[in-house]
Amino acid sequence: MLIIGFILRALVASHVAPLADEMIHGVHSMDIIKAGVLNAQNQCQTWLYLKDIGYRIFGVHALVSRWLSVVFGTLTILVVYLLGKRLFNEKVALLASFFITISAYHIRYALMEMDEAMIFFVLLSFFYFVRETILFNQFRSGE
Repeated sequence: MLIIGFILRALVASHVAPLADEMIHGVHSMDIIKAGVLNAQNQCQTWLYLKDIGYRIFGVHALVSRWLSVVFGTLTILVVYLLGKRLFNEKVALLASFFITISAYHIRYALMEMDEAMIFFVLLSFFYFVRETILFNQFRSGE
């Protein structure tokens, strides 16, 4: 499912024309590391720094500005699987990860959006919270 999810997100990222927000925010990260900017009040600095690294390696292009969304969107499929397996069982985990793999909403955000990274990190945080809570409860009960 990770491969299918990556392919779907990469296809959308490479075939959809740039949106208005992308044309405005896509250039914010160009040479931001060289400029030494530590605060941009409307954007996440880590996101801008990672995009700037991508621009330095691959050049300034719409697909390069979308690579983070494609990667984080693909990794979200894995986190959904792990979370579903931890909370329920493998059958539920496979079904949930399948649904997010083909979700038109989630694939659409393979464009240059910070939402993919936010979704990934929120779910990853929730996964670790659940994992540690279960381990803590097992420790307390002496299992």
